[in-house]
Amino acid sequence: MHNLGEDIRWVFGSFLFSLVVSDIAVKFGKLFRKWRFYTDRSVLLCHLLVALITVMTSWIGWSLAIRGIGYPAPTKVFSVPTITLTIDIGLLICYYSLVQPLEPGDKCVPVKDLSYWLVIIFVGYLMWDATTALEMNLAFGMREITTLGMLGVSALLYSLLKKIPVENKVKTIAGDFSLILLVLFFRLLKDPYL
Repeated sequence: MHNLGEDIRWVFGSFLFSLVVSDIAVKFGKLFRKWRFYTDRSVLLCHLLVALITVMTSWIGWSLAIRGIGYPAPTKVFSVPTITLTIDIGLLICYYSLVQPLEPGDKCVPVKDLSYWLVIIFVGYLMWDATTALEMNLAFGMREITTLGMLGVSALLYSLLKKIPVENKVKTIAGDFSLILLVLFFRLLKDPYL
């Protein structure tokens, strides 16, 4: 077992994760404080749930991967572990991009925007799987195939959700729940590989 508190990647990454979650929490707080003033509050609430579940389950999966499979920490600036750490940071930037437009009081964000960022995030997950497999001399296996399959599902969902107008709140909320199910199903399928 790997002691996470002694792993500088985990400490650094966890700080960045906590900043993203903090941003989501602030937006939830703004929404709840002025709930009666926002017309699109149910849509924003569901959008924030998509972001929170995506980031929270990612942090749990990432922490379990570091602790469980123990992929190597960077020991040189130019190395595969450094590429993996760069992908970690790139994913966190994508999480910020997912969260940033979700601001109470602003124009409602279409569900296609969240779906788009989830496709990009799944590309990042596939890159992460590939580099960690390379680091540990593993063959391309079920872990990567699972991520590739879910990337395909996320792209299919994007092609469906991009047609939903932002004014259609019921379909937008249904789209949010489909994205939540996508993320949770992905994590369920990935659990055995951690």
